[in-house]
Amino acid sequence: MVRTDAPDTSDAGTDRRERRKAERREAILDAAQRLFTVRGLEATTMDDIARECDIAKGTLYLSFDSKDDIAFAVLSRALHELHETLRASVVDGRGTALERIQRIADAYYAFSVERPGAFRYLFLVPHPDYAGRVTPEVAEETELLGFASLELLVGLLRQGVEEKSLALSDPWSAAVGMWSALTGVIVIPTRDAPSSLVGVDHADLVRQMVQALLRGLHPDHA
Repeated sequence: MVRTDAPDTSDAGTDRRERRKAERREAILDAAQRLFTVRGLEATTMDDIARECDIAKGTLYLSFDSKDDIAFAVLSRALHELHETLRASVVDGRGTALERIQRIADAYYAFSVERPGAFRYLFLVPHPDYAGRVTPEVAEETELLGFASLELLVGLLRQGVEEKSLALSDPWSAAVGMWSALTGVIVIPTRDAPSSLVGVDHADLVRQMVQALLRGLHPDHA
């Protein structure tokens, strides 16, 4: 006798396949990030990535069309993780603009410490050199993700102007300058830092730099 009330497991099977596919994709991105960071983009091959994550090269191409696609996928993931980290630090809306800017800076520093691989990779892909090596859609997605984090800071600078705690005419330029300065201070430990920096509390250095920038943008200094 054939049962007609047996549960349909097709959806469950599809879910498992999609989950395995997502897990394989993440494994590929993890392996590629390690190799790209250590060896560089040009020196790393698809064969290297396949060996690193222990899959056949043909299986690798089921997930990505090329090494360049993988490079940008790793970058997009890192940018998305950074944006979510920064957004979470201010999403509750509490505090003044100056307090929230400091929280964003602290979150950026924490990301560099907690996710060093992703942080280093943010500066690895030479965007202009990759023109035409990935589809315009992929390049645009990556660019928009990069701007998303900067726009958080732009919004807080505008809030500071409205609260009269900041005086500036171009929040976008101010955000670019502040972000560049912040990145420079955070990157110090990843370079051959001079001996004079030994023993310096790096998190405190980041805070002091942000406070100095904010004091310079105060209306009393305009």
